Amino acid sequence: MLWAFLGIDIGGTNTKVAFMRRPGRVLHQFAVASETFVGPRRFVSRLGRIIREKCGDLGLRVEGVGIGAPGHVDFRRGILRDSPNLPGWKNVPLKSLFFRQFRTKILLDNDANIAAWGAFVLELKRRPQQMVLITLGTGVGGGLIFGGKIYHGINGSAGEIGHMRLVPRGALCSCGGRGCLEAYAGSYGLLRRARELKAGRASRLVIMDPRALHLAARRGDKICIKVWKEAGEMLGRAIVNLSYVLNPEYVLLSGGVAQAGALLLEPARRVMRQNAFAGPLKPVKIRVARRPNSGALGAALAAMENA
Repeated sequence: MLWAFLGIDIGGTNTKVAFMRRPGRVLHQFAVASETFVGPRRFVSRLGRIIREKCGDLGLRVEGVGIGAPGHVDFRRGILRDSPNLPGWKNVPLKSLFFRQFRTKILLDNDANIAAWGAFVLELKRRPQQMVLITLGTGVGGGLIFGGKIYHGINGSAGEIGHMRLVPRGALCSCGGRGCLEAYAGSYGLLRRARELKAGRASRLVIMDPRALHLAARRGDKICIKVWKEAGEMLGRAIVNLSYVLNPEYVLLSGGVAQAGALLLEPARRVMRQNAFAGPLKPVKIRVARRPNSGALGAALAAMENA
């Protein structure tokens, strides 16, 4: 039997799992449908059974567990307080529920924080001490690394980049506010804008999802190009504000929406170049994260640090 650290990245659609040994050797990865509608206790019980069966097949024993969960996480107490992507999951004691499954040390944190840690360790090799990860998916999240450590803020809510207010009385966000970055750069914001522009006009866009938006823009669809341009400009505004306040060395973008690459990055960089007060912006390096699975791997790495 080999001892391994377990990383779990809980998503609204899929949950990703990774087994890792020191000093960062990945042994195995897989994903399962989350089916979070069954409720947190049944979810954890089902996932625990699947993982234990996989451990038996691979000849592994779990030495420690790291978990990334979407939403407001009390990382000190191991409680998921609330999650817009997991309806009904309020004040869930995830740490204790997973402890019952594995009887080992458990670390719970916000999924974007965990993904940021994975990118910091695996992609940036811990070299820059200041970095920001912006997760672009259905919603927009963020993780902050400062002084080589995850920055949580006073109650674990630091890094809610998606809810930076960029447009007064702007588009409605899932948080209930208006003008947030997420309302423009999250997938539902992109699709909303595409529908607005498409109404009564010719467009090659048929399937309304970010991948279709991406492909149609690459083929020259003017509506889709405009959608990405506007989202990139909003992203650029957010990065400008983050850079003025935090002055990070790196800003990495991850998630399905980030796979649009230059369609987002070029307008974002153009917005940054247009700012007269350029000093804090010049050293900032922006790029799409090269590891799309940094969530589960980051959770396993966090478990190692917590061991």
